[in-house]
Amino acid sequence: MNEGKGAAATPPRRVLIIGMDGATLDLVQPWVAQGLLPNMARFFAEGAVGPMRSVPTQNSAAAWSSMVTGCNPGKHGLYWFTMDKPGTYEQVYINASYRSGRSVFRLLSDAGKAVGAINVPISYPAEEINGFMIAGIDAPGVDAPGFTHPSDLYKELQQSVGEYTIEPGIPSLFKAGRIDEAVQKLHAAIAQRHAYTRYLMETRPWDFLMVVFRSTDPAHHFFWKYMRPEGFEVSPTDIQRYSGVILDVYRQLDDIIADLVTLAGEHTTVFLVSDHGATAADGRRGVMPYWLEYLGLMRRRVPSSSRGRLRRFVGEAVGIAYRQLDKRLGHDLKVRLAARFPHQRRRAEARMRYDRVDWSRTRAYSDGRRPDILINLRGRQPQGIVEPGAEYEALRDEIILALTTPRDPETGEPYVQAVYRREDVYSGPCVERAPDLVIEWNRNSNINNLTLGTRRVADLRRDMIRRNPQRAVLSGAHDLYGLLAVKGPGVVPGASIKGASLMDVAPTVLCLLGQPIPGEMDGRVLRDVVAPDLLPRDPVDVLSDGEESSPPGSGRYTEEDTQIIGERLRGLGYVD
Repeated sequence: MNEGKGAAATPPRRVLIIGMDGATLDLVQPWVAQGLLPNMARFFAEGAVGPMRSVPTQNSAAAWSSMVTGCNPGKHGLYWFTMDKPGTYEQVYINASYRSGRSVFRLLSDAGKAVGAINVPISYPAEEINGFMIAGIDAPGVDAPGFTHPSDLYKELQQSVGEYTIEPGIPSLFKAGRIDEAVQKLHAAIAQRHAYTRYLMETRPWDFLMVVFRSTDPAHHFFWKYMRPEGFEVSPTDIQRYSGVILDVYRQLDDIIADLVTLAGEHTTVFLVSDHGATAADGRRGVMPYWLEYLGLMRRRVPSSSRGRLRRFVGEAVGIAYRQLDKRLGHDLKVRLAARFPHQRRRAEARMRYDRVDWSRTRAYSDGRRPDILINLRGRQPQGIVEPGAEYEALRDEIILALTTPRDPETGEPYVQAVYRREDVYSGPCVERAPDLVIEWNRNSNINNLTLGTRRVADLRRDMIRRNPQRAVLSGAHDLYGLLAVKGPGVVPGASIKGASLMDVAPTVLCLLGQPIPGEMDGRVLRDVVAPDLLPRDPVDVLSDGEESSPPGSGRYTEEDTQIIGERLRGLGYVD
């Protein structure tokens, strides 16, 4: 039936969401055109497809949280895999307990729907819903309390399907030179998620199910340079051997999509989603601390005494030793050592993150990992020097002008597309947790052409890599636009999705399943996708806001959990 024309549209009985972390139409559409992804090609032809805008930070923690809540980070409160610790320059790792607002899992469960979720990032501890949940990347381990709901579900899955790995450890394998093993682990992780999903789909009732396959993201991060070697130092032998790794991951998922769509049945509407896109890593984010130094906004201590020089030498030695251990020690041993000496670990990390920063003269700073800038604000930061109010606003204006003015001499394009004040891109009660400024880079410029005083960024990158060799390992980065495709009952076939945000997924799911949409949601029903007969008569059928089931951060990690999560995120390049 051609939904939206002629006869009335039939609503779906169920909704299935298949997530592919970081999947991008920039890769998928050419491969579809070449006939390399036949099942996605069929899916796109029978349904609706288009790009989907991510959150400003393009970070998975914030992005998946916005997708499942329908809210911008200013409401759900998560901007990164870490959160600034009040009154310090330190950060703490977050999980789903730090997120405000109600997830689509909770809303549908409270409405009496049977709900399932598998490996959705930022879902630990698993919600106690009417159905089942297996927590995602923020779970410290399969034996951790709250890894699954019901609590005994993993024992059943382990016996019936096999062992489960939260993250396959691609970064450690890659750094150790065990690249073939890393490739095998990427595919094994996908197969494992598929097996668990099939088992639960066949043995549990469900009206709504969401599963996320994460192997696309580490495949991009570590194998991009073999697929597109321009700008990277890669041997011809390695290019020949590994150039097809990313495509092979997509092809495996292409087969799985066909299988899950068939298993779900013809009365199920299926979403294909990603939390952000992917592109080549070119060191842009690592540039920001150097740029702020050049502008005189971020200052470093210059040791003037023998004691100061000794402290600097010791600090650099600690950093070098730390990185050598990080490269050479196995994952399990690093976790045990970190848990045994947590304070030493935190001091080493803090020293590397803001190496020799002179806070008494620093007005603005960046860690070079997140695409944002923080103001060293008096009363908020422990050694803040910028006065709130007029001085704060003037400094933000100064930074915006300084970063958006320089242009690439080759293309004439600005290096930075825009710098947003946090209140310009976020809204809600959690805006105070946001960085003061958010950077949107311009991919049409070559950051290596930027000159900061007498130093070109191309030369600075060597210093960046010396300070953090992980930057040399990662060759793929996140991009602002992911993908969205929808097909099945209630969907207008052949529709072109335009202007979609990942916050639109939750309200569209609720609409298709005949549920009211909470007034707190920032997302909108995708009216070009949903058949007109199924659209709400009013822009929003408002469901009154609910209360928090538990205070933010109620599921804090133990010291050992913290080290496990830190090792995982550090390897993936999300933290230093």
